[in-house]
Amino acid sequence: MRALESELERTFPAIKKQIDSLKKANIIEIGDDANKRSIVLRNECTLPIRGIFMFGIEQELNNTFNQNESIVDRYYLGKFFGTALDMDLIVIYKNCERPEME
Repeated sequence: MRALESELERTFPAIKKQIDSLKKANIIEIGDDANKRSIVLRNECTLPIRGIFMFGIEQELNNTFNQNESIVDRYYLGKFFGTALDMDLIVIYKNCERPEME
């Protein structure tokens, strides 16, 4: 919890409240070993939560590319290369000067 507190820049009570809520909702499990404690996402929750994160990333990318239409010609999000990743990203830029590209 202390590590989360410094990493997330939230107070210990706020983090504990969220963890307790997730445990009560049966989304996470708290592992209690003699040497360590762990917070683990339940397997049944992995796919839906991953979908939410992927949707959020997709929306951010769409917004970013739409805001930069002057340099982004086209972009594609999806499975193209058969890699182990959930989504491939292809960005085709317009011919621009180096400072614009950066």
